[in-house]
Amino acid sequence: MFITLGFVFGILSFGVPKFAVVFLLIQILSPRYWHQVFLWVMASACTLFLTVCIILTYAQCNPPRALWTFNIPDAKCIDPGATVPVAVFAGGEWPLSLISIHGAEIWMLIMPKPFPPS
Repeated sequence: MFITLGFVFGILSFGVPKFAVVFLLIQILSPRYWHQVFLWVMASACTLFLTVCIILTYAQCNPPRALWTFNIPDAKCIDPGATVPVAVFAGGEWPLSLISIHGAEIWMLIMPKPFPPS
């Protein structure tokens, strides 16, 4: 039972710090308005998909008590691998947003041309 309860805090520990990272990136890089909106939307979407993972974890079995008590008669559980695609998407979309914001910031840099070698 405690392991299943720990899943909630473990899964949320991936989503909640992303808001701190977004706030830090906005303070350091001062991106344009649409980049800021994009980062906030991506962090919110990631946390939303992680919340869906939590819901799917507890909705796997009917009754939910069958998750931690294995000898319940007539308990029906779906395959635990059903949450894997949602978890992979929730974990994979965040790095794409960071790549996009860094790529946009690097693209906007004006770099002087290097001196020719002497």
